[in-house]
Amino acid sequence: MQGSNAELRDRVRQLSAQAEAAQAQAEALQGLQASLQDSAGPSVEALVEAAVGRERALQDTRNKKVLELLNNKVCHAASVDHPSTTACRIQADPYDHQ
Repeated sequence: MQGSNAELRDRVRQLSAQAEAAQAQAEALQGLQASLQDSAGPSVEALVEAAVGRERALQDTRNKKVLELLNNKVCHAASVDHPSTTACRIQADPYDHQ
């Protein structure tokens, strides 16, 4: 049961990160769309801002994946060093209460 709960928590974290990235990308694209609909056309600043926002969202997603990977490696190393412990106590998500 505990392994199943851990798998579900991991899946929730993954889906939450994907949803956050999608939301950030949508906001950046909405800003770009609004500037495109402006009668004067988009300003260079608006285009750059939209591109930077999209790249920032993509980088945040990559960073979360790397942090999760590193957390898993730390947990694995801890379990190898101390095989008597059954679960890793490091929490990547502050809302995760194991």
